[in-house]
Amino acid sequence: MKLQLLTLLLLNTYLLLGQTKKIVIAECNPFNNYSQNSAYLKSMNCLSNDYKVNQLNAGKLRTFVPLISQVSYPLNLQDAVLFEMESASKMGINAFRFPYYIMANPSYDEAFLEVLNQYFTTAQEKGLDFQFSIEVILRNNNKQISHQFYQKMLTDRLGKIFEGRQNSTSWLRDKEGNIMLFVRNPEYIEEYFYTKKHQQNAKEIKGLLEDISLEYNKVLSKVNASCSIVYYNNYIKDLNYAKKVSNYFSLMYYPPLKQFREKEMDNISVFCERKMIPFIQPVYNQVHNNRLKWKSNNKYVGKAYKEELDPNDVYLNPNPKDFSKNFVKTLDQAIRRDADFIDLTSWNNYDEGSHIAPEMHLQFSLSEILKFKLSDWRNELSKVTEQCHINQYSTTSTYNLGTEDEVADKIAFELVTLLNSPADLYINGQFYQVLQSGLTVIDYPSDIAKAKKYSVRRGATKVFEQKLVQIPKRKFSDTIYFSSSTADEKLWKEYTQSIINNYIQNQKSRFLLSSEETAMWYDALFTYTVQKRKNLLQHDINSSTYKSNREKYEKEYYNAIRGPLTKFNYDVFLEMENDQKRGKGIVTEDEKELLFLDYNLLPESHQGELK
Repeated sequence: MKLQLLTLLLLNTYLLLGQTKKIVIAECNPFNNYSQNSAYLKSMNCLSNDYKVNQLNAGKLRTFVPLISQVSYPLNLQDAVLFEMESASKMGINAFRFPYYIMANPSYDEAFLEVLNQYFTTAQEKGLDFQFSIEVILRNNNKQISHQFYQKMLTDRLGKIFEGRQNSTSWLRDKEGNIMLFVRNPEYIEEYFYTKKHQQNAKEIKGLLEDISLEYNKVLSKVNASCSIVYYNNYIKDLNYAKKVSNYFSLMYYPPLKQFREKEMDNISVFCERKMIPFIQPVYNQVHNNRLKWKSNNKYVGKAYKEELDPNDVYLNPNPKDFSKNFVKTLDQAIRRDADFIDLTSWNNYDEGSHIAPEMHLQFSLSEILKFKLSDWRNELSKVTEQCHINQYSTTSTYNLGTEDEVADKIAFELVTLLNSPADLYINGQFYQVLQSGLTVIDYPSDIAKAKKYSVRRGATKVFEQKLVQIPKRKFSDTIYFSSSTADEKLWKEYTQSIINNYIQNQKSRFLLSSEETAMWYDALFTYTVQKRKNLLQHDINSSTYKSNREKYEKEYYNAIRGPLTKFNYDVFLEMENDQKRGKGIVTEDEKELLFLDYNLLPESHQGELK
């Protein structure tokens, strides 16, 4: 009884304090983490020398090139989700929105609940101020499932999600204290739309919104949790549609790419302000978007296209430009509209190229932009950590897949600076332009795109200087985005410190180490982790230098920790290490075992340096 009263007191305190707090929600696939046991590392949607004709499907060119974790080995599930939450918090993110597919099989459902439970448990045990929400993704008619059974499935599965945690303070809640339940394609709850074969429109949905609302009331009345539906508004051109939705649902969210329809989103934000409805600003980080087009009519190959494609019939569109500029633009819209929530797509949607989770391709450029813009949005006074980022990416100029005489990747550059006061930019020792204080994003013009060094100065004082990492052109590019920064080492240590600490504490308990032995192991592991990261960054994974360094650093690390361990414990440690190297439990989308040692980072024959 006392525990229940304490839980209610904490919940009420959270609600009172949280009503005026501005929240950043990031879409997070719970399976895309670096867990040894339940990770599902997805491929990147880009070109590779492993490209095969049978991968030309669903309107995209898909390969199986994994990302490179900033951590040096797969983690246990608890440490993996802790790393996710701590990393997101450092960027200014307050909550994760987990997509949840109602029509998925029982194995998916079981795995989802396992990972969700670990997020809640870890947040509670570690005392993290981090919230979670569910995005239910509905589908229309499945011929094998009746509408009645579909609703029962929805009710039962939501019941399992909330069972035992309905009073948790870790749920993202609205100002009335209800758990915010996001619903994609919400109209499919109504039988008319569930069985409808053709795409619906705003007009016919408006006519049945009351019925849709009643259907959700029926479902939620059977779920042991107080929830409010956050309605997915896919028709922002029709302001009357938003007004009608607001009569039955207290909150709305929007498709990520609707952010570029400024006028329509402005109208909705003004309407929300007048009606005192919290406004959710969509923010989308589009790192890359290679799409196939038909040569015959210049139209995109549909994502639902099922037939095998002939490379001679299609070509690849160019990657979008202005990655950072578009990201900044939508964050500026959130500031201008004084949004109550930012809905960020996404934290870890790697295969769509829309992630900001730290990994070695992307590094920390976008996360630092996000932190800086969020301080403006929240009216926080914070001094900038002066830094400069170079982002290199393949624009993949339009080319024919059926020929081999064209170069697929075309490297472009952008420079991002964060300064406390104006400074001068020099490229290859020559003055280029004055940089203003705050955030600046510059596209390199073609005449200096191959510059090897840049520096930022104030008078005779050098603020920082950095060499450009040279990525060679290849027929097929397996690195479409690479970021380097003057702050990389500092940020990497900041993001990785807790992982090393957790690992060492686990080893201390497992092998009953003394404080002196623990400190020795910590120093050895930190040195080893730094060496492994630099080896990956500086040398191609296929080079003899990389392989010899890897063996050398591993041998030095193992010798360093052999002392405090008995022979038996040392053998146990080696067995654990071998399991981690094999990436036990980690598979790619084609379900082949993935060796963690052989993660590719840079194009072959790359011998660049990051200094």
